[in-house]
Amino acid sequence: MLSVDGITFSYGKHEVLKDITCSMNPGEVVTILGRNGSGKTTLLKTINRILKPCRGAVLVEGTPVMTMSNSDIAKTIGYVPQRSGGIRCTVFEAVLLGRKPHIRWQVSAGDLEIVREIISLMGLQENVMRDTTELSGGEFQKVLIARALAQEPKILLLDEPVNHLDIKNQIETLMHIREITDKLHIVSIIVLHDINLSLRFSDKYLLLKDGSIYAFGGREVINEQTIREVFGIDVMVSAIDDMPFVYPFLINREDHCYTK
Repeated sequence: MLSVDGITFSYGKHEVLKDITCSMNPGEVVTILGRNGSGKTTLLKTINRILKPCRGAVLVEGTPVMTMSNSDIAKTIGYVPQRSGGIRCTVFEAVLLGRKPHIRWQVSAGDLEIVREIISLMGLQENVMRDTTELSGGEFQKVLIARALAQEPKILLLDEPVNHLDIKNQIETLMHIREITDKLHIVSIIVLHDINLSLRFSDKYLLLKDGSIYAFGGREVINEQTIREVFGIDVMVSAIDDMPFVYPFLINREDHCYTK
């Protein structure tokens, strides 16, 4: 469904993305991993046409996003950025805003039903009439994801959706994304920093190094050599109940060596 074909992007003379080529299919959760400044957020913004690539193309079901109207992009791609300013409204109203690309003259009964279904899917029923400014960080993050889902996208882009959340809310949020991806048969692309969390909920992993794809694939690409090359740190990868776990070695600051 989603193809990224030879994307290159630069801020002025600084090349941030270099010949990015990959494809994702419906029902897949794909995590983008890499060090700070490796191009993760830039890649999401290029997929969503917030940024225009210098070369290459992004295609959804064979259609280049550069040829789509703004309305068609909003119906096709849902985007939750790292930071999103809140507005004073109820949770229901905030999610309803996601229906804007589909509304012609006024909100229909069908729009309201879709919003109710998404609120239920995200487990927000108890907060439906609460003011968004009164929500916790985890609750508000779920509202932002619900608003993106109200667009009925084929592709969901999430930039560090669990940043600043406690471990319980991190797991709940990623579980919702996993369940939604399966149920709605969409492509979900997530930028994460926690490799072990990504191993629990993702199907594929795209590892960026200096703006290029170092590795792309299933769990087999999360290995000791890959982590060392991409993140510059030695790790041990072992299995707990058949689930891979990445254990980083500590750095001895005095001699800059790694200790197990």
